[in-house]
Order: sequence, then C-alpha cells, then structure tokens
Amino acid sequence: MQVKNLAMVSNKFLSLWSFAKQKLPMALTYFGSTASLVVSSGAQLLTFAILARHLGVEQFGLLMTITAATSLGVQLCGLGASETLVRRVANDPAIYRAALGHNLILIGASGSVLILIFTAIMPRLVSVSSDSFTNLVALVSIVFTNVVLVRWILLTEQIFIARFQYDMANVANVGFAVARTLNAVVACYVFGVHKLSNWALWHFGGHVVVLMNPLILSATQFCRAALA
Repeated sequence: MQVKNLAMVSNKFLSLWSFAKQKLPMALTYFGSTASLVVSSGAQLLTFAILARHLGVEQFGLLMTITAATSLGVQLCGLGASETLVRRVANDPAIYRAALGHNLILIGASGSVLILIFTAIMPRLVSVSSDSFTNLVALVSIVFTNVVLVRWILLTEQIFIARFQYDMANVANVGFAVARTLNAVVACYVFGVHKLSNWALWHFGGHVVVLMNPLILSATQFCRAALA
C-alpha cells in the first residue's frame, strides 16, 4: 500500500514537473517583457526629471510641446509597415528581407515628407532660440530625431519580435531607454547643458550613437540585400 501511494505521489510530481518545464519558457517571456516595460518607463521618467531640472520650466515645456507634436509623426512614419512586418514574417520567415526592404523604403519616403511638413509648421508655433538659424537647426534636429531615428530604432524591436527573438527585443527596448537617460546625464551633469537649443544637438547625437550600436546593426544586417 505504501509502495503504491509512493508511486502515485511520484507520478504526480513528475507530471507537475513536466507541466512546469513546458510553461517555464512562456512565464520567463512574460517576466522579461514586464521587466523591460518597468525599466524603460523608469528610465524615461528619470530622463524627463533630469531635463526638467536643467532646462527649466519654460524650455522643458517647449520640449514637451515638440515631443507631443512629433509623437504623431513617429506613428505615421513608415505608414504602419512595422506592424505588417511582424504579422507577415511571423507567418512566413522567408519574406523577411522583402518586408524589411519595404519598411526601409516607407520610413525613408514618409519620413522625408513629415520632416518637410514639421519644418514648415514648427518654427511658426515654437521658438527655441531668438536666433532664427539656431532655432531652425534645433527644431529640425529634434523633429528628425523624434520621427525618423526613433522609428528606425523601434523597428529593431519589431524585427526581433517577428523573428521570435523576444529576449533580444527586450534588450533593444531597455537599451534604448537607458541610452537616452545616460545621454541626458552626460549632457546636463557633465557638460552643463541648460538650453533647449543645445540639448537638441545632444538629443540627435545620442540617437545616432544608438543606431551605431551592434545590436541595431545586427538586426538590420539584410538591409542591403533587401533593397537590392
């Protein structure tokens, strides 16, 4: 009787262990995505806090105005092709290169149009500097960064998701958020940036550095073949 009960307990334990092994990868995926979201949100809040303290109320308000306006642009940039890439490549990985090529073409084309539109409108609504040339350079830098460069960087996460590389997608998401925070720390605390016109150039340069990251380059390694 005891042997029979022991066998039953052992079988139940093995069944539970087998079930846990099957569900563990999914649980780890959920945990990784949640942790990525928390870290990214925290890094973004810290970045805004640093900028608000060093730029001051007026200039930080201008930055938020530009950010709110360009948030629409980044959604329009690419015309939703990244979502199509995720859905189509997940079903048929063989079309990855073609889908990536379509994304790059649409980002470039729509991004160019959006930059022209924002460049024509923003100087009439927001003044970053009393000097017209400095004002134009600052606004174009922020618009180009927030619309085109951010869309390109976000495409990297979508590429990893489409290729079922969820860990790399989380790394890309967190890395981008942390990089922006470090950029703000260096600009404000090390170089003493306190003008929005100066921060615009740091903002642009920081995103260019992120694009040069090997993670981004490895995700877009088929760009040349896709456009060929």
